[in-house]
Amino acid sequence: YRALSHYTARIPFLDPNDFLDSHGIRDISCAGYNLDTALAAGNILGIKFEIEGYVAAAPGRKVILTGGNAERFAEGLDGRATVEKDLVLTGLEAIIELL
Repeated sequence: YRALSHYTARIPFLDPNDFLDSHGIRDISCAGYNLDTALAAGNILGIKFEIEGYVAAAPGRKVILTGGNAERFAEGLDGRATVEKDLVLTGLEAIIELL
């Protein structure tokens, strides 16, 4: 969203969180009917489809999502993903316990 706004003359910055606050990931259409929905289709669904592609490529692996909007993307994966908000801190704690 920022890059589109920054590197184009006519696309304003639209906050994806504002869009996601009023739309579920499952409600986003692949074809946008205005600027908001077109950007969501390209950006948000692009990320969702990429995650789904990784899940499909390795169906036996555990999927862990972290970072901003991880919960929202996990909702679209029908329970196939775990959300770990503090993945780095959890990993560092595990390393410390090994020492």
